[in-house]
Amino acid sequence: MPTSHARFGLVIAALLLGGGLAARPAAAQQSPNDLRRENQSLRTQVRDLERELQAAKDRIAELNRLLQATRSRGPATAPAVGKVTIDESVPHASPRALFRAIVDSYRQELHDRDLASDDHLQKRAIYLRAINRWANRVNREMRAPIEWHVRLVEDEPVGSPYVRRMVAIDPKTHVELGNSFGVLLPRGLARRIDEQVQRGDVLVLKGALSPRVRLNQERADRGVFDKPRFIGPFAEFGFTVDVTSLLPAVPEPDEDQETDPDDRGARSPR
Repeated sequence: MPTSHARFGLVIAALLLGGGLAARPAAAQQSPNDLRRENQSLRTQVRDLERELQAAKDRIAELNRLLQATRSRGPATAPAVGKVTIDESVPHASPRALFRAIVDSYRQELHDRDLASDDHLQKRAIYLRAINRWANRVNREMRAPIEWHVRLVEDEPVGSPYVRRMVAIDPKTHVELGNSFGVLLPRGLARRIDEQVQRGDVLVLKGALSPRVRLNQERADRGVFDKPRFIGPFAEFGFTVDVTSLLPAVPEPDEDQETDPDDRGARSPR
């Protein structure tokens, strides 16, 4: 007569055998079409993972490039801290005043609209058209003449030998008033700036400011690098400056005030 241990072993064996017998018909029931669909699903998952891996590698490479560029420029200088003496409630007072005014306008105009998802294509299209109408209106209504104090800054190459990057500063405390921006200068003015202006010198820039807000249907969030500046879902910030004058903030008494014909019509890159 089998012992209790033997009986227990027989029970376990029977359970295992029964499970195996029950599993075989289930496996046998899979048709070739089911197997093909399963294989296709696995291949799709592998491709998705490969794309995500490549995207991660690209982001790491970009971060490493930026890190090397920062190191090559030497240690960073701490931004100036001090009082702002201009009225930045005026949109054209500075680059960051313009950005803030446009962000406020976006929120007031579009905050109560639904961000339609991809499965509501009609609602999404209506929302995108509303953004486009708003952007066109802002670009038209926020144009203005400007007189900014600026300082030339070193930055990465921008593709033209006549583009100079600068940052707007407070005229009294020299606090920076936003991110740097590029201005395309005529050849004569660019050459004279290079010869006469040292890094850190303060200049007075006069010209016409034009917002360049645009719709980007592919950009629903800020992203890693925030370039161009993110206003809100599907809206990006930019501006150009048509320069009419760019002179030292404190001209020398004997400085020639005649206007160089090459200085007319300077325009920032679009």
